[in-house]
Amino acid sequence: MTELLETKAFGSKSYVRRELLTSVCALTAASLWPISSRAMDSQKGWASCARCRTIFFDGVRDNKGRCASGGAHTSGSTRVQLSFNIAEGPRTQGSWRFCNKCNALFFDGDPHKGVCPGGGGHRAQGLNFVLGHNIAGGGARFRFCAKCHAMFEVGQGRCPAGENHAAAGFLFVLDPEGSVPID
Repeated sequence: MTELLETKAFGSKSYVRRELLTSVCALTAASLWPISSRAMDSQKGWASCARCRTIFFDGVRDNKGRCASGGAHTSGSTRVQLSFNIAEGPRTQGSWRFCNKCNALFFDGDPHKGVCPGGGGHRAQGLNFVLGHNIAGGGARFRFCAKCHAMFEVGQGRCPAGENHAAAGFLFVLDPEGSVPID
């Protein structure tokens, strides 16, 4: 025990050996802790369509995709950003993708690709988004449609598979555009 309390001199300062061992252990543990990249890895430009309520990529001026209500999507007041390049966890779900036929955000984790307003099933392209779900106190709420497999803003919205979207599964919370997510 006296060895642990022995004072050692390093440069112009004196340290107790126990303090040095504690500091080294703390630094080692801190370096092993995973660092979240969620705040840096997000894509802006997603919006809720005012007519069908589907979340679609609104980041290209001349391409608003195809809306289930006919024509192109029309931006509503809800704008969100989506996280990618983060690990899935107990409150997150991956396999959310951009459909390059209709510009919608859809779940690509099932062999059936839903119903796309552009015809057939959705076609995945680009990033694999990881979305938070069942989070208390979040902003706008979003759901998965069991018929078309797209993400939609809660409320009445036109589904390309007919009539309104059919909410199923988790209640998702998407970060408002321009926010800095906190883990």
